Amino acid sequence: MRECWAASLGNCRGGISREHVVSQCLFSSGSITVKGLDWCAGEAKTIGIQGLTRNILCEGHNSDLSPLDAVALQTFDSFDSAIKLRDFRQQYSPKINWTLRTFDIDGKLLERWFLKTLINITLDKTWIIGTGERELGKPSIELIEIAFGLRGFSPNEGLLVSAHVGYTGDLRQGLSFTPLTEGGNLVAGRFSFACLQFLLNLSPHHLRFDGTSQLLHHLRWIYFAMTDSRKRSKQSHRIRFSW
Repeated sequence: MRECWAASLGNCRGGISREHVVSQCLFSSGSITVKGLDWCAGEAKTIGIQGLTRNILCEGHNSDLSPLDAVALQTFDSFDSAIKLRDFRQQYSPKINWTLRTFDIDGKLLERWFLKTLINITLDKTWIIGTGERELGKPSIELIEIAFGLRGFSPNEGLLVSAHVGYTGDLRQGLSFTPLTEGGNLVAGRFSFACLQFLLNLSPHHLRFDGTSQLLHHLRWIYFAMTDSRKRSKQSHRIRFSW
């Protein structure tokens, strides 16, 4: 029988459960577009979400990680609400003094969800997950403990966002994943989620990113601005990440 990838924590409960590699709650359409895996490395492919499951966690550890699925859905819903609010307010006179709204997201839980998802996707693949030397396709005890909230990432590691001032992205359903490797090591994962590009860095080194965007570590605020009657930029609403 396949082993739970969190077995090194020593508290497995129940049998091996069938885990969705990516949280099912994010895909109301019932399908998901995937790229970056060994069977779709060169192109994106759309499959039914039920087809993207693996027997990789025991029932107990699967249940322990369920709050991470909830925060991923809440993050998507926050971006959805923020973009709809932007589009709504842009229809009206710039003289209106809108109430400043704030949408809150737990950054630590979201970071752990990205790590859980990266492990689910790359488990038993041909890379060492993270830096150093160990068995291929297996997360280290350190990464497992981070996924379960028992420790945090080291400085420079963890969740980054690719962004720049003036970016006006639109919401996208689903998720795409691209592995970033150095030699035989998977050192980061790039995710397209909601309306942003997220990178999960497993290396103590700074990541470099092509293009004009900056990589922001542990992003705290995203501001949505409107232009008032005097052509001045004024905050309409914002998304706040707590760390």
